[in-house]
Parts: sequence; C-alpha cells; structure tokens
Amino acid sequence: MFLRKYEQRLAPQLSSELGEPILRCIALNAAGVQDRMDNESFTLLWRPSLVVDGRPHTRLPQTMFLILTPTRLLITDTKRGATGYRPVLGSPILTLARGDAEITAVRDDDGLWLYRLKSLAQSAELDLELSSGRGIAEELATQLREFSVTPRTATAAEQLLGARRRYQTKSYRMAGVWTAVFSLLSFGFGAYQLYGHHVGPPTPKGLFICGAVFAVGAVWLLVPRRG
Repeated sequence: MFLRKYEQRLAPQLSSELGEPILRCIALNAAGVQDRMDNESFTLLWRPSLVVDGRPHTRLPQTMFLILTPTRLLITDTKRGATGYRPVLGSPILTLARGDAEITAVRDDDGLWLYRLKSLAQSAELDLELSSGRGIAEELATQLREFSVTPRTATAAEQLLGARRRYQTKSYRMAGVWTAVFSLLSFGFGAYQLYGHHVGPPTPKGLFICGAVFAVGAVWLLVPRRG
C-alpha cells in the first residue's frame, strides 16, 4: 500500500506533529462533496453517525479526516484551503489506540464500503461510508482490520449491512412519497387545465406526461427490494 499524492503532501507535517509515521491520511467526504479521492456516498441526506455511551451525536461535520498511524487512529474535523481539505488536529472527533479499537469494515451490494470504528475504553463508536473510488476504500478496510484488536465477525458485519439496508429503505420510501405527491399535483393541474376555468388554450398534455413519469418513479421507489 502507498500514500496518494495528496496524502504525501500532508504526511510530513502530520508525522512531525504526531511524532510517528503516517500510514493513511484521507478526507472522508459525505455525499455531494468532491475531493481528490472522487468518492461519493449513496444519498445526499447521509451524514456520519457517532454514538457515545449509547447516545447519538448528530452535530458532526459532513467532511472529516481520518489519520492512521502505527499506534493511533484519529478522526478529526477539517478545514478547506486553497489546496484542498486539511485535518484539524486540535478538533478530534474520535481517537482510537491500538489495542482499544474494535473495527468492522464491509462492502455492501452497491459497492459502498461501510466502517464501524468502536473504542472499547470510551464506549464510543463511529459509522462511516466511503465509495470504492480509486481503490483506496478497500485498502483502508484492510488497514483498519489489521489495526483492530478483534477480528471481524459475521454478526458485526451483518449488523452494519442491516443498518445500511434499513436506511436505504427509509430513503427510498421518503423519495417515493414525495414523487407520488408530485405525480398527483401534475395530474391535478392537468385535469384543471382540461376541465377547469382558465384563460387561454388548455395545455394538459405536458402535465399528464410529467404525472405519468412521477407515478412510475414512485412505484419504482416504493416497491420493496429484495436484498
């Protein structure tokens, strides 16, 4: 495994500040945010999930930085400069020490890599997503598994995939409901143009076509998927 070019630019400074070699330093971008890794998440509504002592913390930055050294794994806030994202070491979100980290990394059916980083000492866990991109997601998964104090279990992987599928289902249903609403509105305005009182010639054809397209989309989104 080797560091990407933008990692190589950051590694010397981070190594000097942390006092140990840098094995990985990447920006973990949520959906809609582009970095040099060309990674995208599944849905525009996705955000990282952090749970501490069983309580969820929702006010997390949508873009975070992951730094891996031989002894530590750090998730920090980021700042964006002229050359891209940079980690803010003074704003840690989660810190895992070797021997304290329980990590699960698994690839779902859409090619998305799911990671659960858990600190046994702090009772804290962080869920992240990263697309396959240019292969760095799989490399990161291998490195995280080597860093983990316990080997990956089928139960932990299935829990992570199950949570992902439930979130997908919820997202599909929400999108399907909104699409159905737009379909009904299109048909309603089309019917009004055709039969209601209006000024000028009626133009219901385009509205009916839009309504039909929205209706097909709503059915596709609301029909249960077999995983």
